[in-house]
Amino acid sequence: MTVPRMRTVQQCAAFFKEQDPGCCIGEWCIRQLVNQGKIPVCRSGRRILINLDMLIDYFATGTADQETEPDTVTKIH
Repeated sequence: MTVPRMRTVQQCAAFFKEQDPGCCIGEWCIRQLVNQGKIPVCRSGRRILINLDMLIDYFATGTADQETEPDTVTKIH
C-alpha cells in the first residue's frame, strides 16, 4: 500500500508550474474542478486536500480514476 500524496490546491498548482514552467494549470483551474465535483477531495477543517496522483491522471486522461462517487467529500476531524 502506498500513501497518497495529498496536497492543497496551492501545492498542486505549484507542482505543475515546477514540472512545466509554461503550464497554464493554476489554482483557479484546480478549484473549478473541485467545485464541479470532477476530482474527489478530503477536507481537513477549512483546508481542501487533493490526491496529487489522481489530479495528474485527470489531466492525462480526462477522468479521475476513483473508487467513490465524484460528489463524495471526505471530512477529517
